[in-house]
Amino acid sequence: MGDENGNHALEQGDQGDQDKEFESVDIDDGKGVTLNLGDAPSRVVTDDKCELDLDKRASATSLDEEFGKVDVMHLKTKRPISLDASVRDKVFFIICRRRHLAQFFCRDVLYREKKKRKVADDELFMDLILVACFAEFGHELRDSFDGWPSIEKFFLLFQVVWLVWRTVAFILNLFPLEQDFAQKATMLGFMIGLISVGLSAHTSFTTTIPWTSWSAFAVTFFSGLVVFTLGSQSKKIGTKNPLYNTVMLTGLSSMVFSIPYIISAAVNSPGVARAMFWTSFGVQIGYSFIVPLSLRRFLRRRRKSLVTPAINIEAFSEKFGLITLITLGESFISLLFESALVASPERAGVIVAVGILGLGIVYSLMTIYFDIDNKIIPGEKHAIRYAAKKGILWSLVHLFYHACLILGGTGLGQALQASAESIAKVGKSARVAVEASVRAEEGGGGDAVVFDAKWRWLLCAGYGAAILFSTLLSMCHQKGPYSVTKYYRLGARTIIVIASLLTSVPLSTSLSPLSVVGIVFAVIATICSVEFFLVQADRLHLWGWIDYEALRETHPPGLDEISSVSSGETASDSLIASMHYSGHALDGELPKTQ
Repeated sequence: MGDENGNHALEQGDQGDQDKEFESVDIDDGKGVTLNLGDAPSRVVTDDKCELDLDKRASATSLDEEFGKVDVMHLKTKRPISLDASVRDKVFFIICRRRHLAQFFCRDVLYREKKKRKVADDELFMDLILVACFAEFGHELRDSFDGWPSIEKFFLLFQVVWLVWRTVAFILNLFPLEQDFAQKATMLGFMIGLISVGLSAHTSFTTTIPWTSWSAFAVTFFSGLVVFTLGSQSKKIGTKNPLYNTVMLTGLSSMVFSIPYIISAAVNSPGVARAMFWTSFGVQIGYSFIVPLSLRRFLRRRRKSLVTPAINIEAFSEKFGLITLITLGESFISLLFESALVASPERAGVIVAVGILGLGIVYSLMTIYFDIDNKIIPGEKHAIRYAAKKGILWSLVHLFYHACLILGGTGLGQALQASAESIAKVGKSARVAVEASVRAEEGGGGDAVVFDAKWRWLLCAGYGAAILFSTLLSMCHQKGPYSVTKYYRLGARTIIVIASLLTSVPLSTSLSPLSVVGIVFAVIATICSVEFFLVQADRLHLWGWIDYEALRETHPPGLDEISSVSSGETASDSLIASMHYSGHALDGELPKTQ
């Protein structure tokens, strides 16, 4: 029978000895860890396309390995507090409720809450802080752009905010949202730290008061402290020893990662500050690649707790998609900001032209990300379902991908301003004249914006590198038997981007700003259009020379549509993979019930 979420509960009597009724509300994992699960849950299989009986699992092994099915126990949602409860209980319910893991593995069985995951208002409000911070970093880059030093400054500030956002995303994924005072205060603390980094961007890496270093330290340390506290309070993990509690270990590590920021603030030297920011960033990236896998193997050798935190994959990938939309939107902010500085009747045509071309660039990039590179067609597997190292890589590549989108957007805004100011200044409005005089006074020279080599490189290389990082995201996913054109189109895309956006266009000195934007649009839109058709052709089995009948026998199409993370088709019934808290799959395949 199907439950309200579309899962199929296995009929009693068809499960043999593997599906015993639980007479106790407590489940012991056999290693001294007691899991207080509340009401006894019902067993279901995460397969809304076909039912798989547990006594037939041996014959369905190939399907399990291909499509990542796992056995699931639903945890019934905790009932709200009774109106007859004591005053003390009501006060504690308002101030702080005990947190617990929303999903976890125990003895190769996945336990998760049955209720649907919803995006909280606090999450959406925090996204506004990200929009503001990213816009400030791009604006700071635009005002003081002098090549690599400015790009380095931008990236070091950007990675602080991005990594904290990732930590918050995992906190909200692992632990249910509770509308209590503790949650509100914690989210406010995160937002204060993030906005402080954004507000201090102008004075970062200077000899003035090191507000940026202190802000980076505070928000990074605070994020680690929150994670550490949540891990220590969760009874389901069963231990408060950070060596065996992966959530506590991650929080403790985040607090250690903040130490370089203290050194940066204490020394107060621009060179030391940049070095310490790079140090903290490098340590965090190294930790993400090394610790999750090695810790899992260590715990298995020591035969410690079998309770493993799990990540809700659909909610997790949805958060990455949301921040991708935010960074894409920074291009529009740049266009609108620059157009306000140069607006006049005689320039309206070129402003609209650059704006439309910019819209085409950004929309094409969005289509490439969602509908091409992260579109999982039948037979493929998403990176975070597929293998640990690929899942780690997929997660972290987004950092560089998002940074490049903002860099390209900043260059796009400057191209609009330069294109507009190339128009003859006839009948210039008084406001435009004032803006031009202010820029001339601040720049110590003429009032025209020069779209020189460094700006061409910022525009072309920013968007070009973003496409290459998106290509890497696509390569992280497991190729399926029906993805006939994948490697060919990704290879051709890489060659085209390198030959045009990363070589010939930025090196050309004869192209006008409008021409550069037009070429960038033509390259990206062509890649988007051709590859969109090829992906849909693969999905619909369009190629006549492929023996699809033979493929359908070994790889039945459609069964793994539930693995289409980016399509959103099963967002109401998320599949969950076993992962370390830092968001990376621990094993190449999802655990199976033996």
